Amino acid sequence: VIYQRLEMLDKAEYFLNKAMVIFVHLYGENSKLVAACYNNIGVIYGSKKDYIKAAEYQNKALSIRLKVLPPNHEDIAASYNNLAHIFYNKGDFDLALEYEKKGLTIKQTIFNENHPAIAWSYSNIGFSYFEKGDYEKALMYQRKALGIRLKTLTANHPDVGSSYMSIGNIYERLTKYDSALFYQNKDLEISINSEDKESGTASIIYFNKGNIYMNSHKYDSAIVNYSRALETERKIFSRSEERR
Repeated sequence: VIYQRLEMLDKAEYFLNKAMVIFVHLYGENSKLVAACYNNIGVIYGSKKDYIKAAEYQNKALSIRLKVLPPNHEDIAASYNNLAHIFYNKGDFDLALEYEKKGLTIKQTIFNENHPAIAWSYSNIGFSYFEKGDYEKALMYQRKALGIRLKTLTANHPDVGSSYMSIGNIYERLTKYDSALFYQNKDLEISINSEDKESGTASIIYFNKGNIYMNSHKYDSAIVNYSRALETERKIFSRSEERR
């Protein structure tokens, strides 16, 4: 797990396989620890963008968890969410939605409705509907996520900003440009006031605003925001070079 967090993925996989051999010997194939190893190896393959192997290992983890855990266990929800993430990255948004909703159903039996984990699922479901072009459903789920985040997180939390950006992007697709700008500006305010000003979020927001102005034929404003996006990226790059 340490190597995984350090992004030393081959070493992480090597040690997880070694651990799994030991766990199988001690506890048998249908063990929670073996499932955890399959899960983590699946995450590694996902990081490598090998989605076929990622899905294979996540399905192995899920199969064991369905045998040894209660049906509404959090680890089963995690397996469904991991599979949803794989299929989303593969561009199979229908399967992503299927697994994300299965995970959400379990989470709703574990947590109260105003829990960040529920908001996370709503947001992910919204992303898949967005990619399918179903913008009304995408908006509904992103608004649900935002509602929970505003109740449970601080006003300048990055997840609140992420919800604002997502809603702004949906309004842009719906050609409701004033609303799109309103939500992008809400996210920009959070980004500018954030302690982590070098995250790159501000440059993305400026770029999004440039697109909105471009689509609404306000070309001077589009150029201003594209220029700000570029300048922000240059500052981030310059600071990262100074640290080397």
